[in-house]
Amino acid sequence: MTSSESIIRLLLTLVLLVSATGCDDNTIISPFSGRDAHFSIYGFISTSDTQLVRIVPVRNRLERDDQPTDLQAVVTTTELNSGRVDIWSPVRRQLETGDLGLQFSDSTFGHVYRAIFTPNSGDAFEMRIEGFDGNFSSATTSIPFVSQPVLGDYFDVDGEIHQRIVWPGVFQQPFRVATWLYFASTNLRPDEFAVPFYHNAFGEVTEDGLTIELNLNEDIRLLRRHIVENLSRYSDSPTVENPSTFPLVLTDRRIRIFVGDSTWAFISSSPDEARSSQPGALSNVHNGFGFFGSLGTSVVEAPIIDPAVRLQIGLSS
Repeated sequence: MTSSESIIRLLLTLVLLVSATGCDDNTIISPFSGRDAHFSIYGFISTSDTQLVRIVPVRNRLERDDQPTDLQAVVTTTELNSGRVDIWSPVRRQLETGDLGLQFSDSTFGHVYRAIFTPNSGDAFEMRIEGFDGNFSSATTSIPFVSQPVLGDYFDVDGEIHQRIVWPGVFQQPFRVATWLYFASTNLRPDEFAVPFYHNAFGEVTEDGLTIELNLNEDIRLLRRHIVENLSRYSDSPTVENPSTFPLVLTDRRIRIFVGDSTWAFISSSPDEARSSQPGALSNVHNGFGFFGSLGTSVVEAPIIDPAVRLQIGLSS
């Protein structure tokens, strides 16, 4: 047994001894003592037209739902600037038993709620889950403003084409950056296809805003690899000759950024261990647990038109 294992065993023994001397058989230890917690909320609002959140009723015992149940609550969001109220509906599907419910991949059941509306940048929302008994949990968030980007000129780095893109006024790392590539080829079906690629190297935040640098040659290599690995989606032929050089036309390119609101900052940073170990420290839910945030987005069309650039990155002219 190592010294660290001995220390851990000693600490566990001390905890058991203290627990045994401090509690009688009728004592119930609850992590919810002194907390007015009713629901946990997990999700976010974005500038898409369909919003989804998962809601979990808070319980003082560990158990899994092995059959569909009703949440016994009303779920709403209020846009705080206009006062508009949206009522969310539970997502339910027909189960093999004939019941309506939502079953997850681990065979347990739960509650996901949906609402159809498209927020705008600057909209502020309060989500409220109010149980039929009058107890409620709530959380607020604001859709961050994301400016349209400024597309820089192409430039050469070791024989490959790069491009810098700046989002003025965005002074935090994004939640995600995606490049949508729209393409066609004489080697594929006579259709136009679109594939998103997500960039992990998000870039640099400067006084001008958020700047990312894209390697266009690498994007096209990824696109070719994706087509070859998923050929049945795009072609009736079982193979493609010369995967790295077969004719490929890029019909459009769109770049989309997703930026989280200020409530994501603590989670995305390096929090203090003592603070983050406290129950509810990573939660912004009032009278509950979990996290409810928002994402702002911006989309720009960035077609690659220059014939010389198209040839250098591996496209057909």
